[in-house]
Amino acid sequence: MSTRDRKVTLSVSAEMADRVDAYAAAHKKTRSAVFEEALLLWYREQKTKEIEEYYNSMNEQEKAGEDFWCRVNSEALKDAQRE
Repeated sequence: MSTRDRKVTLSVSAEMADRVDAYAAAHKKTRSAVFEEALLLWYREQKTKEIEEYYNSMNEQEKAGEDFWCRVNSEALKDAQRE
């Protein structure tokens, strides 16, 4: 455990614990690593949903403005990577 890790306690069903343990053993991972990967996937999914909700709430003019700035940022990134 690194100094930035925090120990937490959680309860899951016995069936889920068995599944996690079996997966961890099969993939040579710790139980903590499996839970961290699962939580990271969950977190990314939540963020993706938030972004989708944000874009779906925009009107056409706002979407056009967003598209413009996405293109500008994309070109800036390409330029920075060439340097």
